[in-house]
Amino acid sequence: MRSGTLSTPICVGFGEACSIAGAEMDGENERLAALRDRLLDGITSRVEGVSLNGDPTRRIPGNLNLSFTGVGGEQLVAALGDLAV
Repeated sequence: MRSGTLSTPICVGFGEACSIAGAEMDGENERLAALRDRLLDGITSRVEGVSLNGDPTRRIPGNLNLSFTGVGGEQLVAALGDLAV
């Protein structure tokens, strides 16, 4: 929060952005879940010793949490290059 009167165009724009996000949320969640599942399948089909952390079905669509047997955290992050972890 900031002191003073809030900008009307900013308030209206934020409201419209929320409306658009709400309307597109279900489709976006399905798209993200499909990408997450595709990444999981790609990794587990190519790498041994991968474990999925958390519930396999009740999870946030854009989140994938994995453990790799025998690989330390620093070693993994250094090997991933440009992938965000």
